Amino acid sequence: MSGSDIWPGTAEASVGPLEPAREEAADAGPLALVELLDRDGTVRQAWPVQAWPVRVGRAIDNTIVLDDPAVAAYHLRLEPPAQAGEAPKLHALPSLNGAQLGRQPLVPGEPRVWTGGLVRLGHSQLRLRLRGEALAPERLLAPVGRGATPAVLFLLVMLWELG
Repeated sequence: MSGSDIWPGTAEASVGPLEPAREEAADAGPLALVELLDRDGTVRQAWPVQAWPVRVGRAIDNTIVLDDPAVAAYHLRLEPPAQAGEAPKLHALPSLNGAQLGRQPLVPGEPRVWTGGLVRLGHSQLRLRLRGEALAPERLLAPVGRGATPAVLFLLVMLWELG
């Protein structure tokens, strides 16, 4: 199966055989996942991290490109963890609006370990999920057919206004 069979519009590059250590890492999947969250915490977009470092900003040569006018062309860099099982380091880059980890500002030139929490760049909130991290349990769907749907509520309001 070629890469284009898995992801439409992609082509497999001919790069030759991988060394054994790199082949094992490739089989294990992404190292992490960076998620862009909506205001309500819903994931809008996610980027698998295949290799470190990861660059974040508006410029198209970043690993993660954000469409946010309050984000600098090169706003943040994620460096690899010092040891396996540790979190990566955040390097804020000079920008007009800065970056925050939780409520703490990130100072350019002072790397911080991303130990959890959200990173804010401009209007964007990012969350990091590391490989092997425990997932929240699956939630049960609400029963179908219970409660009023928006269409039913709209109809009831219209009838009330006419009456």
